[in-house]
Amino acid sequence: MKYLFFCVQELTFFWVASLAIVVAGGAVVYSRVTFTRTFLWASLSSILLLLAALFAIHRPHQPFSHYLLFSIIPVSFCVANVLGLLHRTDLKKGHAVLARSLFVALFLVPNGYAALTGVGDFSPQARVPPREDVLALARHVKPGDRMVVWAWRPEYYVKAKTIMATRDPGILALMAPSRYREYFRERFMSELRAHPPPVFVDGVAPGADVFFDRATQGIESFLLLEAFVREYYTQREEVAGVRIFVAKNLR
Repeated sequence: MKYLFFCVQELTFFWVASLAIVVAGGAVVYSRVTFTRTFLWASLSSILLLLAALFAIHRPHQPFSHYLLFSIIPVSFCVANVLGLLHRTDLKKGHAVLARSLFVALFLVPNGYAALTGVGDFSPQARVPPREDVLALARHVKPGDRMVVWAWRPEYYVKAKTIMATRDPGILALMAPSRYREYFRERFMSELRAHPPPVFVDGVAPGADVFFDRATQGIESFLLLEAFVREYYTQREEVAGVRIFVAKNLR
């Protein structure tokens, strides 16, 4: 429940507003309309779709926030059913306009507040102070610079406002045993050699997602890459296990 409601700020607002509409709107119209077979089928379908979405979110047992996107359409379906019932009620015109305005405000006001005050994680005015590793990156790259991150930390590109120097945002395809791993590694090295970025980051460190063991997952685990980095880059900083390498011709 905590993961569902408090993982993403904007989605929390969406869930709370939707729940308020379904409960309050359903209570208002329950005794005022006759439930048709079409509405009952639509309601049952929306509930089943929501249950399927919740199962899809829970089943992997991974707290990845993008899984929560599965809930948006089913929840919206439930809200649409309640609003459809409201349209069929015999509420006076003024009351109906007020109800619709309140429903719209439930969605717009909280998210508008988040956008204006910088509650969101990636907002320029975010209240959460940058981590030490992000501050370290800012000392070596400028917005718009090209960079490679060896890890599963695509947020570094966002936080530092840099451009991916290769087409791989993470290294899963380059590390996971498969028949195509060598192909992805050759492609990665080809792009890296063709246009070496000013900064190379080995983000494999304790506490990182997916890749956290330097001995078996860091650049040392890929001998060709380690040789390239040692030849063309100099380690300038290490913060919380994250190593930042700067191209030697930029020293």
